Amino acid sequence: MSVLGTTALLASGVRFTPLHSAPGSISISRYRPPLGCAAQAVARALTNADAAAAEPTSVAASGQPVRLAFSEVASGASLIGGDRAPLVILHGLFGASGNFQSWASQLSTELRAAQKPRRILLVDLRNHGDSGHGPDMSWPTMASDVDALLQKEAIPRAVVMGHSLGGKVAMALALTKPERVERLVVLDMAPVSYTSDDGSNWGDIRAVVVAVQTVELARILSKRDADAVLSRSVADPGLRAFVLMNLVRTSTGGFRWRFNLEAIAASLPKLARWEPIGGQQYGGNTLFVGGGKSKYVRSSHLEAISSHFSRFSISTVRNAAHWVHADEPEALSLIVQSFLDAPNVLPPSHNRIE
Repeated sequence: MSVLGTTALLASGVRFTPLHSAPGSISISRYRPPLGCAAQAVARALTNADAAAAEPTSVAASGQPVRLAFSEVASGASLIGGDRAPLVILHGLFGASGNFQSWASQLSTELRAAQKPRRILLVDLRNHGDSGHGPDMSWPTMASDVDALLQKEAIPRAVVMGHSLGGKVAMALALTKPERVERLVVLDMAPVSYTSDDGSNWGDIRAVVVAVQTVELARILSKRDADAVLSRSVADPGLRAFVLMNLVRTSTGGFRWRFNLEAIAASLPKLARWEPIGGQQYGGNTLFVGGGKSKYVRSSHLEAISSHFSRFSISTVRNAAHWVHADEPEALSLIVQSFLDAPNVLPPSHNRIE
């Protein structure tokens, strides 16, 4: 049986191509939806009204969890279907919880219509959005932030979904605290190390960090001024606009970055790498969704994926790039809903809640 619910998806016009079948794994599938466009959604950053934003209120010592800010998408789960594990969504590098607001709101509406409501939490990772700052951005440390949030919110077990950077944090949580993860969704990321010349856009990420460091905030009068500075070394206007969503007004009328630029810049080599976490393996249902125009998830990553996740499937959204949720939101919603409906038998070792 495929964890993706093959029959239901085929009825909806989704096509599948088996790519791999390893002992203990679940089928891998490929989805081919119509063309979408993330750039239009991202480009609104330059025209958004500037508003003063509060400074982060907590800074953690190395290795210690920070307070994570989050917003919640109303789903009616507190009234109906409250026994369903909440969905916790983690954004990517330079992102924030708001990146998934539109997609999660639509998903919530569709879940209610199907009489399958559940809580949906959109989380700001450390050094991003309104969450606390800390110098340590190792995967176990960032996973411990999410674990602390689940404990604070009295959530014994959640469906954890992460995009890019958030995908690696989600994988680290599943590997270090498998009893906390009911099932796992990873968007356009694999448990591997990336380099500037591997065909992914990791080289662009490094260039963005260097470019952001050249922006003299004291001389910036508007986001367009900052965009002009970034454009000298970052050609992609969509990528620049995505980063500029983090440029906010201070209470004194100036500008600041919402993300912790110093910590992110210092952590880039660490963020590019992936190292085995305690030799552990997660045995719950795991779904990898890759963008067909992205090279973050490849067939060469199958060995690494299967070594960490014993029950996995991979779905490729052909016309999506790295931001799958922005390029093809309807396709991703269809895939995720089918994955949520699939039976999931957690190994006994994953059922211990501490």
